[in-house]
Order: sequence, then structure tokens, then C-alpha cells
Amino acid sequence: MSEQDISIVIEERQILTKYDFTKKLEEFRKFLIEKKYIIIDADDEDTWRFAIVENGKVTRTADLHEEQYIPVSAYIYGTNKILVGNLKKNLDVFADTIRQSFRFDVSHNLADLRNLLIEKKFIHADTETSSWRFVSPSAKDLKDITEAIIGLQAEDQMVVDKFLYGSSKVRMADIIRKKHPDLIGVGADSFENGDIIVTIIRNNGLSSDKIVPILMTNVRPANKLGVATDFQNVVLCEKETAIGIRIYTKTHGGFGYSIKLEKGEDIVTKSLMPHTGWTTQTYGYSRHAIVVTSAEDLGIPTQEAIGYRRVYVKVWKYISYRDKNGVHQVSDNAPKPKSMSILSGGIDVVGGDDIQSGGFKEGDDTDNHMGSNWVSDQVDNENEVLGVFNIDFFVFKTAQAAQNMVESRINPEYD
Repeated sequence: MSEQDISIVIEERQILTKYDFTKKLEEFRKFLIEKKYIIIDADDEDTWRFAIVENGKVTRTADLHEEQYIPVSAYIYGTNKILVGNLKKNLDVFADTIRQSFRFDVSHNLADLRNLLIEKKFIHADTETSSWRFVSPSAKDLKDITEAIIGLQAEDQMVVDKFLYGSSKVRMADIIRKKHPDLIGVGADSFENGDIIVTIIRNNGLSSDKIVPILMTNVRPANKLGVATDFQNVVLCEKETAIGIRIYTKTHGGFGYSIKLEKGEDIVTKSLMPHTGWTTQTYGYSRHAIVVTSAEDLGIPTQEAIGYRRVYVKVWKYISYRDKNGVHQVSDNAPKPKSMSILSGGIDVVGGDDIQSGGFKEGDDTDNHMGSNWVSDQVDNENEVLGVFNIDFFVFKTAQAAQNMVESRINPEYD
């Protein structure tokens, strides 16, 4: 058979050439090496593999000993394309403030990767005060968040490629350190309780140079023993980030709400909102922005920090109000029911040495303020609670730590 056009997909390159599809993969491999389209590491085995692609996904790769029997045509997909992948990947490995890239054969297991990381002095072997463990990127099917931490006994059973869930990032957590323990939790877009959803946004008018706040749920220290603190909802910000606290409802036409600190000035003592959603970006009816900073910078003693970083959001039933057009039932504004996806399903890992307790202060004036009430004769029922949230705020010690956290996050890919 004569040669045909073929597009060779090699990592991020596409090489257009001609080749006889009736020849075997083994011969094609020699052609690719001769042309220097693939380079074999001098000190390692050949880790390039031909892959079958179906519906845009790799479904299998050919073993080297099979290539002498398989024609090139069997691995052609699309418009005369053939994919040549490398079992070695550049893995970004994160452990607290440390980040380093390693070239590794992902067909090997986590135990092999651990040995490499110890050999390269990225991590150390277990001691009485520190023990590093791999953390799964995925929260799927976990009954407890700590199941995301991979035990030593399981590492030799877990192939790195399967563990990655489509990413090239590997996160580790110290499961023994008690002071400033690492945190793990499920990455979230919002927090949900009953029919009410709360999310934390960045006030772009004042803090466009800061990272967007990072939200996590079901958060607990990686150290299972000796650390009792769990967190229902956590927000991570850069210091001096102006934020907005957005409340919205899936089924109600309006709501009453308060946003209070356990210790410190209320952000909103009480407000009634005849809409399905509202974003609070100022203290009460002022123009002063809500700014998240560190408790330490505010001079708050460590033993009191939790009270100043924990925000309580309470949402209750709003019934009716009067304006110039008469009395209105808030339920008339109720949205049409729709399904909503809240959690991203990925596990987040936060280095305990990277963060400190947050605190709140009034910032510069912002245009995103409440304004004055425009209605009267409002009827609400604070005893009919629609949703309650407690949210712990932490800040990154440095902008670099914040950026490392952003870059370490993984959105798992499922087959």
C-alpha cells in the first residue's frame, strides 16, 4: 500500500508526514526515533506508547511487545491521526510552601513516587513529628474527608496515572504535625443549607489585584489524632481583600438575614430583602467595605482568634411589605425551581504554615452599599429559619502562598 498523510500527535505537537499504514507499530516507532520526533531518555527505558483514541479519550495503550503484530492502521483515529503519549509526565508536587516539578513514569505506583521524592530530598521519611501522605484529588464516593489521605499500605496498589484524575498535580499533607496542621476539604463554589445558598465574592472595585476567595466545605485538619477542630465552611483570602457576601434562595421570593461575628461588630444586624438574592459588600447601611485581614495584624490574641474569624449568617422568612402601590406578598417573587450544582467535587489541601486566622475591618468607601429602605410595614418571622451558616475565614500569610494554593487546585476528570 502506498504512503498516506498522517498527523502524529506527540504531547502538544502535531507533525504532518507520510507513512504506510500497513506497516507495524514497531517499525513506525523506529521511524519516529530516527526522525527525532520522539527522544528516548539515555538513562531510562522507552516510555513512549501508541494510544487508541475513542470519542476524544484514550481507551488503551499498546504494550511494547505487542507492537510487532499491530498495524499502524489499527491506531488511526479522526482524519488520519495517531497519538503517541509518554508514560513520563512532568508532575507538579505541592507540600506546604514547597513546590517542585518531577519527571516521572506515571504507570508506576505512589510508593515509587514517594521513593523518588525522598531521594530528591523533596520530602523526608516519617519521623515522630512529621509524616507526609499523598492526598487524592477527588471527593467522589468518600464517606469521610480523611479517606482522601492515602495510607502507606495502599501506595503500592495505586497507579499514579489513575490517582491523578486527569491532572498533572500531586498534593501532600503532613498527618502528624499538630502546630499549624494542614487542612483538607472539598472545594466549593458556594455553601448550602436548606433552600439557601451563600457564596463569598471579591469586591472587584477595591480588590481586583487579589485572588478570588477560595471556598471549602467539610474541612478538617490532616492530623486525625490530637486535633479536634473541624470546620463546616471555610473561606481563604489574601490579606486586605474586600469581599461581598451573597445570599440567594432556590425557592423563596425574599428573606430576612443577619451577618454577625462571634466577637466584633455586626456586619449586618438585620435586613429584609424582597428579592431572591442580594450581595452585602458593606457594613450595614454604610459605604464602608467589608475587608478581610489577619487577626494578628488586628492585634487579636491567638486564643481569641476564632471568635473574630467566624461569621454567622442566619436567614429567615420574610412575608410581606407595603410600598406606594400597596401591600405585596414576598412569596409572589419566588423563583421557578431549578437544579443547582454546588460542589466541584475536588479535594483542596491547605498548608497549615501558609495561613493564619482572619479578621474583619471596615475598608474604604464602595458604591456597592445597601442604601435606605424603600418600603414599610414589613412582616417577617425570625423563628422560621430558612438557613444557618457558620463560616471560618483564614488569610494567606503571603501573596505567593495564595498563588500556590490557586495553582495547586484540581478539578478531577471522571471517565
